[in-house]
Formats: sequence, C-alpha cells, structure tokens
Amino acid sequence: MTPRDTVSKFRVSDHYVVVGSDEYLVAWNMHSSEIRERELPCEDHHTTLHDDKVVIVNLELEDTVYIWDLSSDRFQAIDDFLHLWLWHVDADKNILVTFEINWDTDDTNPAEVQQTMWTLTGDLLDRKHFHLSSSGRRMDWRPLKNSQREVFTSNICFIHTFNHKTVRRVYYNENYTTLDLVYDGSIDKLSVRWNNYDYVSDAFSDFYAFLLPDISYHWRMISRRLEIFNADKQVQTMLPYQLHPQETHFRELLAAATRRDPTDSISEHFFHSFGDSEVFCLASNDGIQLWFFNPNFTPDIPGAVPFLPMEESG
Repeated sequence: MTPRDTVSKFRVSDHYVVVGSDEYLVAWNMHSSEIRERELPCEDHHTTLHDDKVVIVNLELEDTVYIWDLSSDRFQAIDDFLHLWLWHVDADKNILVTFEINWDTDDTNPAEVQQTMWTLTGDLLDRKHFHLSSSGRRMDWRPLKNSQREVFTSNICFIHTFNHKTVRRVYYNENYTTLDLVYDGSIDKLSVRWNNYDYVSDAFSDFYAFLLPDISYHWRMISRRLEIFNADKQVQTMLPYQLHPQETHFRELLAAATRRDPTDSISEHFFHSFGDSEVFCLASNDGIQLWFFNPNFTPDIPGAVPFLPMEESG
C-alpha cells in the first residue's frame, strides 16, 4: 500500500495481523515477521481472517468468494454464486459453508435456500436445498427481496463468526426492525431470529459491536449511552458512558451532538467500537477506553493509565 492509501480493515488471529484498504491487503506473520501483500480483484468487498486463511467476498456482484492462504500465499476464487447472503468458515475443519437465499417467493411461501459446503481449497463437498423457516412468524418477504441490493451492502459488516456460529443481522423494514440469520455449524442448522426492540438509524455503523452471538453493544449518540442487547432473551439494557479527563475530542463531539443532528459531527472525529467476550473497546481520537468483563483478565498494557471519571478528576 502507498502512504496515501487509507487503512479501513484490520484483522487479527493467533499468528497474523492483516490490514488493508479497498484495493490492497497486507498480512504480517507475528511469529516469523514475514510480510505478504495482495492486490484485490474488487474494491467493494467484505474481509474476514480465520487463522491463516483470509476470506474475501465480492460485494459488487455478490457472486464470488476469494480465499487467500497466508501459509502458501495461494489465492483462489469460488464463483458463480447467486444471492449469497451468509457464509461460515471453520478453519480447523478446512470448510466453507455458503448460503444462497432466494427471497423472491410469494408472500405465503418460505424463502428458498441453497446450502453448499466447500473445502478452503475450493473443492465442492456437499449441496442441499431447503425452505427457510420463519420461526412460526407470519412473514412479509417483500423487504428482503433480492432486488433490494442495498439491504445486502448496507449491512454486510454485520456478519460475525463465533467458533461454530455465524450471525448476520439485517434490516427488515424502514423502522429499523432487524432479524438475525444464525448458522450453527455444530448441528448444521440455519435459523431466523427476530429482534423485537426499538432500533435507530445508526445501528449499522462503527457505533455497533457484536461481542457474542447473542450479545451486542451499541453506542447511542442521541442519549450518550451504551445499549446492551441480549438477542436470546430479547432484553435491552442502557448504561451511562463516563468520560476520562483525556477524552477532550470526544467531549467536544458530545457537546456538538446536543446542538445539531448527532450523526453530523461524526465525520470530524474518529470513533469506533469493537470487542469480544473478554473486553469491550471504544476508540476515538483521544485513545481507547477498555471495559474488562473478566476480573482475572487485566493485562499490563504499555501506556495505559487507570480510569478516573471526569466528574471525579477534581
């Protein structure tokens, strides 16, 4: 990548760090310090890292999955997909499972699914067809018609894999109601989960983080609170956000949000949320605030300072 390229992707596994822009990926082996680079065949794509395999899905045509083996530097394509909506990677078993969903059925019939299992070298292992159950709910499929391509691209970042489960959260209607497509590889089952709670229009942004298949954290700029949503129990909890004295830029952002549309000032600041089952992170121009869930997991981080809420800073 040239210095002018903007790094928009950052992925980490036990052995590799992969960073990239819309056009390039760079992989660094943390053990051997070997660096590999790859120019991508498409600019609009979704990238995930699974051990030593990088999986890249072409979002321009929704028809191709690329697999980059970082150990051998082999790059190959699996193509000819139609309406690719979900994919699951199990690097330990060397398999990729893809789901092509045809929502263009009439309103009384379930969506049609083609599920295909591949090796990560592109060999076809199995293929089957079935109808997707709506979990007993009467469903209007029209908002999910495949002709509504923006549904796919605007929410594509919300495909997450947690061991044997992969979850994709998508809009269902203009009121930002959502549903989850959930694949459980341990029982080889695809299901639909409905989320019945109030959503806002910035739900699919850097304000949002999946920590577990059922748990998501969402920063609501309007209320200046963190929303924790348990999709399994359909329970919503709100927590206040306490500023550290060093979070000066973020304090300015919050002040600006009270004077105008809360999302207008985001472009002036860097803000991103991410995490896992051990820690939740909110990163801004000022640094990263870390929330540790496990009291036994508090690593010694160089440059970190104890948290002192602004109202207690004196």
